[in-house]
Amino acid sequence: MLLFDNLKFLNRLSYLIILVSIFMLLFVYYRSTVVNLFYINNVTIQGNIKNIDIEEISNVAKKNIHGSLTDIDIYALQKIFHNLPWVKSVIISKSFPHGINIYVKEYIAYAKMNNNSYVTLDGHKFYSKYNNENIPLFYGSDEEIINIISFNTIINNVLSKYAVKVIELSYNDNGIIKFTLSNKVNVEVCEVPITDKIKLLSKFWNKIYSINKNLKYINLCYKSAIAIDKEVIEGENKITKKLIKYGRYNA
Repeated sequence: MLLFDNLKFLNRLSYLIILVSIFMLLFVYYRSTVVNLFYINNVTIQGNIKNIDIEEISNVAKKNIHGSLTDIDIYALQKIFHNLPWVKSVIISKSFPHGINIYVKEYIAYAKMNNNSYVTLDGHKFYSKYNNENIPLFYGSDEEIINIISFNTIINNVLSKYAVKVIELSYNDNGIIKFTLSNKVNVEVCEVPITDKIKLLSKFWNKIYSINKNLKYINLCYKSAIAIDKEVIEGENKITKKLIKYGRYNA
């Protein structure tokens, strides 16, 4: 009886081994067929790519996209590409039978921030190792980014008729705004909101330049006057202030 039970057990075991072997063979065949059928041989990268390093994003694609479409984790891939400099968003889709489509949208930098990051027009801050030299430079705390962008917009809008724009602007904890225009004039404002002061500067712009065509400094911190002329002579700061009191020039 014991021998019969052992034989019965061995027969069942052999059947099980055969079934497992058949299953494994079918699985290997299925995997090899699927891999060959949906093998990735075409990766397309598109989007508004201006500052993103094409070589870097291509290398990331080559490193992480291979094998079969059925094995690709789209979510994991999107996280990898999203970590690249300048990448705001990325959409990755499968294009059967052999393709992967990557659509990249990059940040549009409005200004540099503290010489170590960038900000967008809506105040989002991001970091990148690549430089964009054709935008203004802002200095200030992260909490004041929106205010700094607003100051920059007001100044540029009011003074645009004089063909100048802000190239550098700082806003400190004392509420003092300092900015440099594209004509190399440095301006200081000590009150917020700044609209009235910038409009005052615009009103007396021509008069100021009639006084000094080589003007380098304008101070709008006075309550009822504009101070001009700040010169550097032999490496030492020499400040000579001239006041314009609502249209009347006092030396």
